[in-house]
Amino acid sequence: MLKSLSTRNLTVFQDVELNFAPGLNVIVGENGCGKSHLLKVVYSVMAASAEEANEYGYAHRDLAYDRSLAGALSVPGGADGAGYAHGAAAALHQKA
Repeated sequence: MLKSLSTRNLTVFQDVELNFAPGLNVIVGENGCGKSHLLKVVYSVMAASAEEANEYGYAHRDLAYDRSLAGALSVPGGADGAGYAHGAAAALHQKA
């Protein structure tokens, strides 16, 4: 379960802290405000954390699948029984 997320220089998001409530959370906004970018990055980080975690409990992966994404994202976690790592962090960059 995703409990919170923080970003730094991630597309239209500068330093953002988001906290999610248990259950269903809805992300709404005008066209072009970054809803899809946020969901793409969260999906990638959660998939990476489910696959691999280093000794510090963080999964790291090159997530530059979308050249419009650049920045950093942190997803602190906890034992949620869903097989996810205790947290995930990713540095997003554009490939040369």
